[in-house]
Amino acid sequence: MTHTTRVSGAAGAAVRWLAAAAACGLLALTAAPAWAKSYDFERVSIEAVVTVDGHLRIVEARTYRFDGSFSWATYELPLAGTSGIRDVSVADDRGPYRLSTSGEPGTYRVSRGGGGVEIRWHFRAESETRTFTFRYHLDDVVAVYDDVAELYWKFIGTGWDVPTRTAVVNVRLPGRVPADQIRVWGHGPLHGHATPVEGGARLEIERLPASTMLEGRVVFPRSVVPGARVVRGGQGLPRILAEEQRWARAANLRRVAARLVIYASAVLPVIVLGVWVWLYGRYGREYRPADAGDYYRELPGTYSPAELGVLWRFGAVAPADFVATILDLARRGFIAIDRRHGRWGRETYTLARTGKGGVLQPFEREALELLFGKTDGPGQPITIERGGLPADVQRRIGRSFSAWKSKVQAAAHYHGFFDPASARVSGWSLGIGILLLVAAWFGGFTSGFVAGLGIFPAVSLVACGLVLLAGSGALRRRSRRGADDLGRWQAFRRFLLHFSEMPRADLPSLAIWEHYLVYAVPLGVADQVIRQLGKLYSPEELAQAPSLRVWSSGAASRGGAPLASLATFTTALAAATSSATSGRGSGGGFSGGGGGGGGGSGGRAG
Repeated sequence: MTHTTRVSGAAGAAVRWLAAAAACGLLALTAAPAWAKSYDFERVSIEAVVTVDGHLRIVEARTYRFDGSFSWATYELPLAGTSGIRDVSVADDRGPYRLSTSGEPGTYRVSRGGGGVEIRWHFRAESETRTFTFRYHLDDVVAVYDDVAELYWKFIGTGWDVPTRTAVVNVRLPGRVPADQIRVWGHGPLHGHATPVEGGARLEIERLPASTMLEGRVVFPRSVVPGARVVRGGQGLPRILAEEQRWARAANLRRVAARLVIYASAVLPVIVLGVWVWLYGRYGREYRPADAGDYYRELPGTYSPAELGVLWRFGAVAPADFVATILDLARRGFIAIDRRHGRWGRETYTLARTGKGGVLQPFEREALELLFGKTDGPGQPITIERGGLPADVQRRIGRSFSAWKSKVQAAAHYHGFFDPASARVSGWSLGIGILLLVAAWFGGFTSGFVAGLGIFPAVSLVACGLVLLAGSGALRRRSRRGADDLGRWQAFRRFLLHFSEMPRADLPSLAIWEHYLVYAVPLGVADQVIRQLGKLYSPEELAQAPSLRVWSSGAASRGGAPLASLATFTTALAAATSSATSGRGSGGGFSGGGGGGGGGSGGRAG
């Protein structure tokens, strides 16, 4: 009677996920340089011949695919399930190897100990494919019962730490036993196959993962092994059938689960995308701002220009915000700026603390310390020239700019510009997306092959992870207050771009403009505002505004445009700040039972 089952070994899929994650994580942490070597197995072909006295002769051809230079390898074979091993030999496609302990290429040695043997052979291989053939004779492997005989052997053990593309085991019995008198089961990954054939059995599998066994159990008439010495007596077939049926039921359950995983893998990305769309509509879509008109002629908020930058850039802080803070401190009298003409007509700018007292926000005090150092007094003035900021100032800004940005963001936080619920949802989306990608990389690919699912579940996880990861930023939004403020600032920016086209009588006073100007910096329109002010006001009029006097005085007499030097200064300070902060960031298949057979193997190469 022919009996075929599906080869399995995916028991403990969750454990394999964790093991694969740990192994891949260790591999990633210890990733070797580009010159490191590696190998895997292209094919393993095993001919297992059962003798009439119950012994087993093995001829195993193992094809190595080397990447790099190799000179030795080992084959480790536990002897559980056999009374001994003999007639061990090694050969390759160039001929047989010589038994020797010299370590020369073309030699091998056999060591016994620890309940097994180790074959170590020497050769020379350089990024090539080589097939090595091992022959050995195992005594007393077949067990006989009152009704049947049984070969239960682990042909490939868990000791191989690299995968095998194709593995084939052919078991040959003495005489010509009809296939319908042979039963065969395979144990290992679910996608393998075990088939009874005339005179024996065949087990085969594609993509055998590393550290995974391939075990065969063949039951046949006891009459073909009359000399077998392992006699267990009793009725063996009922016990074997009950055991294999139990494992087969478990394997079938895993197959059902595997199909469900496949279906879920197809549907899951669609579900995740739908959930993301719902989350976006619920938490990510920006509030419609209140109508601010085409132009907004007043400052939309009383907070600082750096805090405006946080709102404007959706939480980010840029060097332009530092420049705006310095200009605002100068406007308010905390910093004095002196403009001079140096060699070749180049302008230099000297900044000094005035010693003025008053309430400053933490990030404003930090900005002063970044420029002038921590001091109780005014500190040493600094000069901005063509070469940028002094070296010590650049070092201070480079070391502490991230801390300064954090203080700006902390100050802006109190204004409630951003929706906290959407921030939480965005964080969850980002975190889950990363976890899905990690699961796909560390576990999905390996365990997918072990369970016979291929890479499909991993691809599904990657798709889901990318949706959540890439879409996490879009789930953040401004609060209703932040959206209203942003709408007004957008209208205010349009006003700054076009105010020179309006009647002068409709414009605010010049004293207001010096306040407006510092907000033009984070809005990215400072140069346009400066050009328009130079068209509307004479140097004498500009000199009436204290914080503009240094930039306008004498400009006309030298043929320069009023406030042109302010544009030069803001550009120079922004460039110097950016420079200081850059660089800092039936047959049938295998069943899941097994592990009870003898044998098993493993090995290394170097």
